[in-house]
Amino acid sequence: MKKRWAGLLLSLLMVLSTLFQGLSNTVFAEGTEKQVTTTITNLKILNLNKEETDSIFHSDNFYLSMDWDASGNGADLKQGDYFTATLPDQMKFPSDSSAVDFNLYAPDGTSIMATAHVTPHANGGGTVKVTFTNWVENKYNVKGSMMLAASFNEDKITQGKRNIFTVAVNGGVTSQTVGVEVTGTTDLQDEFVTKWGWKNTSNHYQANWEGRINHMKATVSNAIISDTLVGTKEKFIPESIVLKKVVMDSKGKVQRELETVDLSGKLKMSDDNQTFTIQLGNINGEQYIIGYTSTYTPGTKLNNKISLISTEREASFVASYQSAESGGNGAGDLANKIKIIKVDADNAETKLANAKFKITRVSDGQEYEITTNAEGEAVTEKLIAGDYKIKELSAPNGFELNSEETTVTVSDGVAVIQTIKNEPIRTSVSVEKKWIGPLQDSVTVRLYADDEDTGKTTSLNAANGWKATFDHLRKFKADGTEIKYTVKEDVPAGYEDKVTGSQAGGYIITNTNVEKISIPVTKAWVGEKAGSVTVKLLADKKDTGQTLTLTEENRWQGNFTELLKYDATDGHEIDYTIEEVKIDGYTSVISGNVENGFTITNTITGKVSIPVTKTWVGKEGASAKLHLYADGEEVSSVVLNQNNHWQHTFTDFEKYKDGKEIQYTIKEEPIENYKSEVTGDMASGFRVKNTNIEKVSVPVVKQWVGTPTDQVEVKLLADGVEKASATLTAATDWKHTFNDLPKYDEQDGHEIVYTIEEVKVDGYTTGISGTAKDGFTITNTITGKVSIPVTKTWVGKEGASAKIHLYADGEEVSSVVLNQDNHWQHTFTDFEKYKDGKEIQYTIKEEPIENYKSEVTGDMTSGFRVKNINIEKVSVPVVKQWVGTPTDQVEVKLLADGVEKASATLTAATDWKHTFNDLPKYDEQDGKEIQYTIKEEPIENYKSEVTGDMASGFRVKNTNIEKVSVPVVKQWVGTPTDQVEVKLLADGVEKASATLTAATDWKHTFNDLPKYDEQDGHEIVYTIEEVKVDGYTTGISGTAKDGFTITNTIAGKVSIPVTKKWVGDPTDGIIVNLYADGKKVASQTLSKRNNWQYTFTNLEQYHNGKEISYTIEEEKLSGYSSVITGDAKRGFVITNTKDTPPAPKNNLPKTGDRANLLVYVGLLLGSVSLLLLLGTRRRKNGK
Repeated sequence: MKKRWAGLLLSLLMVLSTLFQGLSNTVFAEGTEKQVTTTITNLKILNLNKEETDSIFHSDNFYLSMDWDASGNGADLKQGDYFTATLPDQMKFPSDSSAVDFNLYAPDGTSIMATAHVTPHANGGGTVKVTFTNWVENKYNVKGSMMLAASFNEDKITQGKRNIFTVAVNGGVTSQTVGVEVTGTTDLQDEFVTKWGWKNTSNHYQANWEGRINHMKATVSNAIISDTLVGTKEKFIPESIVLKKVVMDSKGKVQRELETVDLSGKLKMSDDNQTFTIQLGNINGEQYIIGYTSTYTPGTKLNNKISLISTEREASFVASYQSAESGGNGAGDLANKIKIIKVDADNAETKLANAKFKITRVSDGQEYEITTNAEGEAVTEKLIAGDYKIKELSAPNGFELNSEETTVTVSDGVAVIQTIKNEPIRTSVSVEKKWIGPLQDSVTVRLYADDEDTGKTTSLNAANGWKATFDHLRKFKADGTEIKYTVKEDVPAGYEDKVTGSQAGGYIITNTNVEKISIPVTKAWVGEKAGSVTVKLLADKKDTGQTLTLTEENRWQGNFTELLKYDATDGHEIDYTIEEVKIDGYTSVISGNVENGFTITNTITGKVSIPVTKTWVGKEGASAKLHLYADGEEVSSVVLNQNNHWQHTFTDFEKYKDGKEIQYTIKEEPIENYKSEVTGDMASGFRVKNTNIEKVSVPVVKQWVGTPTDQVEVKLLADGVEKASATLTAATDWKHTFNDLPKYDEQDGHEIVYTIEEVKVDGYTTGISGTAKDGFTITNTITGKVSIPVTKTWVGKEGASAKIHLYADGEEVSSVVLNQDNHWQHTFTDFEKYKDGKEIQYTIKEEPIENYKSEVTGDMTSGFRVKNINIEKVSVPVVKQWVGTPTDQVEVKLLADGVEKASATLTAATDWKHTFNDLPKYDEQDGKEIQYTIKEEPIENYKSEVTGDMASGFRVKNTNIEKVSVPVVKQWVGTPTDQVEVKLLADGVEKASATLTAATDWKHTFNDLPKYDEQDGHEIVYTIEEVKVDGYTTGISGTAKDGFTITNTIAGKVSIPVTKKWVGDPTDGIIVNLYADGKKVASQTLSKRNNWQYTFTNLEQYHNGKEISYTIEEEKLSGYSSVITGDAKRGFVITNTKDTPPAPKNNLPKTGDRANLLVYVGLLLGSVSLLLLLGTRRRKNGK
């Protein structure tokens, strides 16, 4: 019992000790500031890119970087605690604020865990004091780093060697060293131009620049200095630019200044002050230094490019400058506390205030409540180690409560940091698009939150029904105030938008087309103008109430302006039209449209009637057709005759056209032998007088029956009154015609009667016959005889004979047969010249001759000539033949004696035939038989051959001369031979051959081959054959068109013998399987009957050009082991050896020793188990 109380007391003391130990960690003396133990764990020198480096140029700026560790203070650091570091005196530290006073930031990047102050010493070195803020309180493992802007104190360093630098903490309690090589200036080699920048100590917002020009003392012409600030908004300060001619040493250091260069007229600055040029002209080895100042933004890197350009050479150099700023950071751990960071689930960077949590210790149910602050953080008091449950009691405004309960474990010296997310309360905003006016393809709608553009957009279009919803939107801001969502549209040009609705019910954006138009109106007059007109504007056929008054003063023009193009109600395009208030005496026509404007044309109106009367001088005609013309264009016509008393009135015709009075005129259709005379006008009426102007001629012929006198005189009488006379002589051929005699009397229009009289001729009787119309013949008769010669000619083939008949005054009086014997000539002689005082008219006629037409010329005095023209007709047939594929049609021309006479188109529809019919056989001019030939229009890819003649018919044979090529490619499956010979066959008959070798790349093309057979025109089938290649099979594929491929596959047969041997007693038989390249191809049973032998025969030696590998396998035989020797060439031998059975095992019965041993082991294990069980129960009972 005493031991139990002692144990309980000891446990209580241990718990109290633990509690007291926890309490002692939270007690500290507030308000005291002390120097705390800190060590420098790492010391580095960095270049301006903040990269660790082994060397720094003696004049460059750099950073002194150090890592410090204050973790030795445990969780006892307080606000105001500090440590001080002594800086190396070989370094200088700037005194500007950004490098002297700076903050050390906690890991969140915003919280300040310490501040630092650098106290630089004038001759180098100094101190930096780091003072902690309340951020470090209750935190373990407080560590950090800082960088100090620095440069070398050149009086205390050694150039070209490694220098050692030391930093001591808290007056030298601890220290750290670092080494770096300080590089110095060396002799310059061929430097044409360079530049560098450095800090402007008097103005942190400016940078100083200096450039070295022509250190190499080059001689160049047309030299120009060009300088540009690259990729920045900084600018040069023009008045700061100074150029000096100097003398430099080998390292570029200025030994002495010679002169300051006057830059007047040489310096040119760009408008933005970011580039300048200086015209140096010719340089004869002179050296220059240029210096100037630019603006500068502290902390940024500024690049500056300088170039020296000349005729002979050019070079550029980019210099950079960046100010050095000190800075630092640090970190620490919370001790025995739970820190909750409350964040927005959408953005962990957004911390949430006013989230209340309950912290419950699992062991005893102790509860704590904490609420997040403005930074979204809540930290418990220091807790006893153990498990704790975290439960959110209330969420920040605008966020969903996080119902998840979390269990964490707090350990001594360790902090628990738990980040808990809250989902914001969500909402959605719908938007719908409506149009008044024509729809656009699409519009973009932007979502605004509290009048700020969210960047969220949606496109409304016909495809989505002009509707959309912005989903998954935060309903509240992080501070809990509700977000007001609105929408705005990228308004299309020519539209006004109106947004209605609400965030809850959805927004409707109505776009109204506000496009305005103007409609010009112009008044045109045709005819006399009125005083003024009024024009009304109609919209969709409804009077708008708007009018225009057009007058001479406004030049008959006006505009309806500021008119809506689209209806504000339903958005349809308004149909604007105009109307004119009626003006009497005018017709109105409106033309044009809204886009181009309207024109109203008013035309003056009126009617007229036009009378017409017809009179005749001479024989009255049956009718006369009169045409009425308006301004020269026919508008009507009428036929006047006795039925309408030769009168008519054209009525109801327009008086004006295009405002001008129409001029009406009359024209009469011409009447043969009449002249028409129109008098009057359209007002008084037209009068048409027709005067017969028919003229007659009265011919007079003098005939003599007997010897004529020298002359006779003939008189012409008109209505018995002598009108004219004429003398007839042999010179006038005893003829005269009284011409141009009026047929009708001009006074009364009667037809004049013309007669003739002859002045008496002694010794002749006179007889006058005929009429004035047909002519008069005066015959003076004497007596006499006549002879009448006849000659026969032929045009065409000469006939055998021709019979000619002689007629006297129409009665046959004789005949004669003409032929070659009488030379086709004859003279009829001793015939009476006169009969009854009239000279007899002798004529001839020829009896018709088949295929001839007869033509008689001449007379009885000069003789008759009978010409017979052969009128025989011939036909010339043409047949078209094709050798090859026919075309759609051909044109064939018929030539007569080489001259084209006719043509015909032959097609399949005409069966490729045509006959030229009704062709004259003989030439009408010379009687030669016409030679007809045929010619065909050329056809591409065909030659034309014409055979036959005009008698038997022509045959036009078109032979296709198209050529083809047949390519051949040779492929080998297996080892190729040296060459192969390939034959080309045309319709199975060898046509050509070629030898293919490796040199020809095993290819050949048979070229210039006729495509069609010349005999019957069928398309020739080209094939190829290969001259047999021993040991190969030949396969030919492809076509003549696409080319042939000849594949030669190596070939051969093998036989494979198999022999079976036995070691031991044989079985009845075995099965042997043959494999070709691993695939089973045959099987055979070997037995005593086939003497345990078999040969696989007629096997292919090759497959796809490769020799086949033949192997065999024996089907498994129980009790035997099998060994196969040999190969496919020599034959296989299968040796089967009978297996030897294993020796029997000596399975003796078990003795008692081994069995007893197992029993003993089992008893021993049981005893141990029992003892352990009894001990456990005893201990339990003892409690």
